[in-house]
Amino acid sequence: MNVVGNTAKQIKPFPAIYGRLAGLLSLLVILLVASYSLLTGFIAIRYFKASHQRLNREVATHIAKFSEPFVGMNKVNHPATERIFFNAMVTNPSVEVYLLDTTGRIMVYQAPVEKIKRHQVNLAPVRQFIQTQGVVFIQGDDPRQAVGRQIFSAAEVRDQGRLQGYVYVVLLGESYGTTLVQLFQDYSVEWGLKTTLFMLLAALAVGFAVFYLLTRDLTRIIRTVLRFRDGDLKARTQLKPPSDLVPLANAFDTMADQLTNSLAQLQTSEQLRRDLVANVSHDLRSPITSIRGFAETLDMDASLNATQKHYVGAILQSTQRLTKRINELFELSKLEAKERKPEKEPFLLADLLTETYTNFQLIAHQKAITFTCINCEVPSVCFADINLVEHVLQNLVENAIHYSPEGGQVSLQLASTDQYVTVSVINSVSALPKAILAYLSQINQIDCIEASIRPPNSGLGLAIVLKILNLHNARLQVTHEPEKKICFAFVLPAYAAPVS
Repeated sequence: MNVVGNTAKQIKPFPAIYGRLAGLLSLLVILLVASYSLLTGFIAIRYFKASHQRLNREVATHIAKFSEPFVGMNKVNHPATERIFFNAMVTNPSVEVYLLDTTGRIMVYQAPVEKIKRHQVNLAPVRQFIQTQGVVFIQGDDPRQAVGRQIFSAAEVRDQGRLQGYVYVVLLGESYGTTLVQLFQDYSVEWGLKTTLFMLLAALAVGFAVFYLLTRDLTRIIRTVLRFRDGDLKARTQLKPPSDLVPLANAFDTMADQLTNSLAQLQTSEQLRRDLVANVSHDLRSPITSIRGFAETLDMDASLNATQKHYVGAILQSTQRLTKRINELFELSKLEAKERKPEKEPFLLADLLTETYTNFQLIAHQKAITFTCINCEVPSVCFADINLVEHVLQNLVENAIHYSPEGGQVSLQLASTDQYVTVSVINSVSALPKAILAYLSQINQIDCIEASIRPPNSGLGLAIVLKILNLHNARLQVTHEPEKKICFAFVLPAYAAPVS
C-alpha cells in the first residue's frame, strides 16, 4: 500500500552522509599527507645541513692555522694563501674557501671572477658561529649566490692577538650543492610520490572501511525510513544492541507501528462511512419514489382545491430535490470508493455541448437569463468518458444558472488546439459569501477537495465535478471577478488518431 504515491523512488545504495564523510576524509588525508611530505623533506634537509656543519666546524680553523694568509699588518700573502685554498678545495670539492678582512670584504678566493656574485659577507652569523664554536646551526651568505644562505665554517686570523680577518668556508659549495639538489629532487620525486601514494591509498582504504562501519547502522535506518516513505508500511529497522543507534531505531519502529495502526483504523472508518452512505442512499430511493408517486396521483385529482394543490406541489418539489440530492450522494460515494472507472473513448465534444445547451435553454429562459453557446459548432474530438463529461457539464451549467441573478448571463464556451480541448462555463454573479469564495480559492490550490469541507447549504455537484476531473487527470480552474462574473474551466486531451 502506498501512502505518498504509487511511484516508488529509487533508494541510493549509500546515503548522502556517507558520501560527504568519505569526501571529507579524502580531502583531510590528502592535506595531511601533503603537509607530512613537505615537513619531512624540510626536516631531512635541515638535519643533513646541521649534521654536516657540526662535523666540519673545524675546517676553517685548520685552514687558518696552516695557511698563515697575512704577512705583517693587513698584508696578504696571496701566493701561499691561494695555494692552500686551492689544495683544500681539491682535497674536499664540496667546500669553497674565502679570506675576509675585518669588515667582511672578500680578499682572496679560488674561483673565476664571474662566479662571485657578492664581494661582501655579513659578519653577524660569522661572529655568532665563532662564539658558539659551531655547535649551533647557523647559515651565512654564499658569495656565489646573489641571494640565499648556506652552511659554513669560520675562524679568526690574528697576529699577536690582533684580529686581521677571517677564513670563511662555505661547506656546501656550488657544484656540491647542485649535485645534492639534483639527487634530492630525483629521490624526492621518485620515493616521495611512491610513499605519498601508498600512504594516501592506505589511509583512504582504512578510512572508508571505518566510516562504513560507523555509518552502517545509520544507513540501515535511512533505507528503512525511505522504504516506509515510499509505501512499504511493513519496513522496520530491527536494529539490535550493541549499536548506539538502537534507541533511534526503536523510536522509528514504534512510530511506524502507530502510524500503520492509525492508517488502518482510518481506512476502516472511511470504508464504513462510504458503505453507510451508499446503503442509506439506496434504501431512501424506494420510499421517496413511493411518496413522489402518491403526490403525482393526488396532483391529477381534479377534486382538490387550490390550497390542497399547493401542498401537493410543495411535496413534489421537495421529493424532486431530495431525489436529486440522494442521487448526488450515491454518485459521490461511488466516485470516492473508486468504483467508477472512466471508460475513455473519442467523441465529438461539440455535440455534447450543444445537447447540454438545448437541455438548459428553457430553464435559463424561465429565469430571464441570456444563455449562449460560443464555438459549440467547432468539431473538436476529445478522449474521455462521455457520460462522466456530460455529468460535469450538467453540474457546471446548472450551478451557473442557479447562482446567476435574474436577467444575468451564462455562457458555454469551447476552445481547442491540436493537443487540448478547453471548456469554460461563465456566468454573471452578484456578491458571493466569504465561505463560497474561500471554497473556490481552495479549488485552484489543490487537486481534489473532500466533499466534507464544502460550504454549508451547498450541493454536492461541484465535489462530483472535481472527482470526475481527477479521474481524467484534469483540474478545474476558477476565475472570479467580484460582482461581475465567474468562470469554471477544465481541459481535456484532444483525440489523436493512430497513424496507420
